[in-house]
Amino acid sequence: MNKFSQFLFAMLLFVALAPVSFAENTNKGYEAFQSGDYAKAHKLWVIEAEQGDEFVQCNLGVMYEKGLGVPQDYKEAAKWFLKAAEQGNVNAQTNLGVMYFEGKGVLQSYEDSYAWLVIAAASGNEVAIKNFEIAQMNMSPEQIKRGQQIANEIWSRMKNK
Repeated sequence: MNKFSQFLFAMLLFVALAPVSFAENTNKGYEAFQSGDYAKAHKLWVIEAEQGDEFVQCNLGVMYEKGLGVPQDYKEAAKWFLKAAEQGNVNAQTNLGVMYFEGKGVLQSYEDSYAWLVIAAASGNEVAIKNFEIAQMNMSPEQIKRGQQIANEIWSRMKNK
């Protein structure tokens, strides 16, 4: 086998095995998280999150929000929740909506909170629905209208990805 053929074979093997490797890291990360080894879970998940795994991104958001295995950092939590939320992860959408409502890691914005919560609530998620109702009770009609506009913009962006 010539060097080019060896290289091509190695690349094909890498591509074929990469999903298995990532799935294995996800499972090992979940096991580490469940056993309380948050630092190990973080180490296993960060590469997958950077590759776009929405579930792992949401998990990292929780870790940063709660300070599990990493220093508590609301801004970093919001970053990971946003990445997952934009891919349609309902839990991340709900968490991000709450963060906007409370002004944790982001500038407080009832309108942005409303937008993310209405998107998550549209999936039927009970937690999102309850948080959406709470946010809506604290908003003026003008804020609700602006929140609806933001939600429409987000939905458009998500559809076009």
